[in-house]
Amino acid sequence: MSTKDIRFILPVYPLLCIYLSILINSRNYKFFAPINKKIIITITIFLSLLISNKGLFLKNHRSDFLKDWPHAEIMTMIKDKTPNLTTTLAILPDTKEINKFNLEAEAARQGEYVAVRQVISNKDTYEKDLEYFDWFLIKTGNQGVMSNEAKNLLSKLLLKNSSFIIHNEWDIPDKSKLILLRRKTLNSSLTKENCYSSLNNINIKEIKGGLNISFFGKGLSINSSSLLIDLHGKEYSNKLNLALANGFFHKTLEEDSCYKLSQDIPIDLQDGFKKNLSIKARLLNKNSKIKSLDMKNKNLTLQNHFKDDSVLMANRIAKVEDLVFFLRQGKFKSLFELVGIINQSDPKQTYLKDAEKIYSQRYMDNNQLKELYSILMTQILQRRILEAEKTISLILEKDKYNGNTYVAKALINLYLFDKEKSRFAINKAKQLEKSLETEEILNTIDGLTYLLEMKFINAYKTFT
Repeated sequence: MSTKDIRFILPVYPLLCIYLSILINSRNYKFFAPINKKIIITITIFLSLLISNKGLFLKNHRSDFLKDWPHAEIMTMIKDKTPNLTTTLAILPDTKEINKFNLEAEAARQGEYVAVRQVISNKDTYEKDLEYFDWFLIKTGNQGVMSNEAKNLLSKLLLKNSSFIIHNEWDIPDKSKLILLRRKTLNSSLTKENCYSSLNNINIKEIKGGLNISFFGKGLSINSSSLLIDLHGKEYSNKLNLALANGFFHKTLEEDSCYKLSQDIPIDLQDGFKKNLSIKARLLNKNSKIKSLDMKNKNLTLQNHFKDDSVLMANRIAKVEDLVFFLRQGKFKSLFELVGIINQSDPKQTYLKDAEKIYSQRYMDNNQLKELYSILMTQILQRRILEAEKTISLILEKDKYNGNTYVAKALINLYLFDKEKSRFAINKAKQLEKSLETEEILNTIDGLTYLLEMKFINAYKTFT
């Protein structure tokens, strides 16, 4: 459907048919005698066939609707820029013609190279939205029903930020302008190349605000693979984890064909930072097999350049560690807000599956608590609760005095209808240090366990 109005009606339509059928079949109304029912059914079938054949209701609706609007052109421009990858387009307006539903319908018609998401901004964090999308669509004039101050501020910020440029703009029928913006340097690009002997090699170089990864290899090596990069120096070390192309391949790459992948990774550095570092890189494939990669350069100088307003796209895998920080600190509001924006930018939540695989390998490497927490976070957000229950039990063997973590365990056990374990975790949390947000959640969970107990008591009485 090319308009959202009809999409809202469609889910209700079956209910209308059911209630109409009940009415027609009712014995309380003499009008609906058997002969009249047959006439009504015959007329309904005739009208349905007439509408479907002649298109009386939606005749040329899509072509008429899109004729003066650039929906198709927008999708084609984005697809042509990154033909082998899926891209997420963030849109700010929500008018009758320019909204998520209409653009998503056009994207589906063209092969789903573009995922369309409505940006849900707030006044406190709207500047962070620039980190999660390569493409934005903004509009002058009427912004529609979902407009707010945060979106207006975000529109102004996009137009003046040096990381984004106007890719194209259109004068549209409602006398306003539609503006398609893209990141000056897209986060990822993938091109098919001729094969040569030096496969599976990687070149890592410094760029402003982070690193650029250039990887050359066969499709078999690239499909659903991840990179584990270790930086080491005398006074500094860092472990970088990323999914190749953020996992946004439009389709499975040809296994025996060769490709060149370029991808940027942001790194936060302190003012005045400048270090000479050695680099090691490993490839973790879709089957969790890991191997070292040939490096074109095994050393680099990493430094913090003069700061400006430029922004690299966030590495979603690294953001899992931020989620873990919020969990351990009991900052659940911040946690949920960050999950929301990450999920907007990654509609299929590909980052969770990739992150679980990556942090599982990291835990095998170093057996550190923070890796276990990262695994836990991905399992919870994927609703893999049985696995999460096992992981959090391992965590609490090492992190026994964090009340915030016990609250997470209580929630997991409550989800599994295990009242006794949930109550145990609640009692432990009450004895330990925790945040104010955790205190509030704890009281709610406490009440839910008693409600669950009453439900089981009533169920037992019913069956006995």
